[in-house]
Amino acid sequence: MGPLYLQEDLVTAVVDIEAGASHTLLVSSHQLDEPLPTEYAARMLSITSGLWQEWIAYYRHDGPYKEAIRRRALALKLLTFAPTGAIAAPPTTSLPEGIGGIRNWGYRFRWLRDAASAFHARAAPGYGGEARRFSEFLPHVCGDIS
Repeated sequence: MGPLYLQEDLVTAVVDIEAGASHTLLVSSHQLDEPLPTEYAARMLSITSGLWQEWIAYYRHDGPYKEAIRRRALALKLLTFAPTGAIAAPPTTSLPEGIGGIRNWGYRFRWLRDAASAFHARAAPGYGGEARRFSEFLPHVCGDIS
C-alpha cells in the first residue's frame, strides 16, 4: 500500500490489489501507541464473520423469494442497534428532490408503516427476539397518540 495522505478530515491512499490478494486497514478514533499486529485484524474479522454466520443460521423463511428475503434480513440486521432493536436508518435511500428543499424529509423519520414492516421483516424469517426488542422499544419513543 502506498502512503496515506491526510487533508483536513479526509484520508486517501492508492492501493493496488491483485486477484486473490488482500490488505488490512485498521481505523481507530484515537491514536494508538503502536500499530496493532495484522493478526488482530484477522482475529476480529474471524469473530465478526462467525457472529454473522451464526445469526443467519436462524433464518427460517422457506417460501417464495427466499434469497431476496434473506438479503433483506441481513440488511436490516446491519442497520439495527442491538440493545433496543431500533433501526439506525430506514433501509431505503433516495436523493433529496433539492438540496435544502421541503421534500428532503423522507429518510429522516420512522413512519408507522416502516415500523410495522421492520417488525414483520424480523419476525417472519425467525428473528422473534429481535422483533420483540423492537416492539418493546417503540412505546418509549412514541408520544401519546390518543
